[in-house]
Amino acid sequence: MHYPIAQRGFSLFIVLIVMLVIAFMVVAGVQSMNTEMRISSNDADRKLAMSVAETALRAGEKSIATYNNATRFDVNCTGGRCIPAGGVAPAPSGVNVPTELFGITQAQRLGSCTGCGTAAWERANIFERNGNAVEVSVVGDYARRPRYIVEYLNMNSAGQYYFRVTARAWGKNPNTVVTIQSYVEAVY
Repeated sequence: MHYPIAQRGFSLFIVLIVMLVIAFMVVAGVQSMNTEMRISSNDADRKLAMSVAETALRAGEKSIATYNNATRFDVNCTGGRCIPAGGVAPAPSGVNVPTELFGITQAQRLGSCTGCGTAAWERANIFERNGNAVEVSVVGDYARRPRYIVEYLNMNSAGQYYFRVTARAWGKNPNTVVTIQSYVEAVY
């Protein structure tokens, strides 16, 4: 007569180890997928904010066509029209603008004006304060409406004016912020 051999449970131990390894692989795969989803979502939001910032930049560039000698620029960026901190910055021509143009005073030009210290777009909350940056209407759901400012830089002896346009836009996530700039040469 043959009696069955007593089971020792070795195969159960192997199956449990294999299942544990598979569970770790599934958890790691899910975490990797979540990370990739967040990365792609943030990238899409940044591209959206970049597109909206470019729209605001173009609006700022178009606004320059409406300027004339009655247009006023100041260090407080009233209506989105700024002069760089410390007065007029050197333009590509290197020629300084006459102080009587665009309402710039000699004190502002020499850098003794109140509120000076950094470039207009770097000043604290220049895009946050009402009346300092021009809001642009865009279709879509964004954390904030895009804004732009125009800085008057200089005028050369040939009558060419130089401006710097800075636009800032937010994506759907308020932490997604894009700031871009362009330089514009205009002849009036």
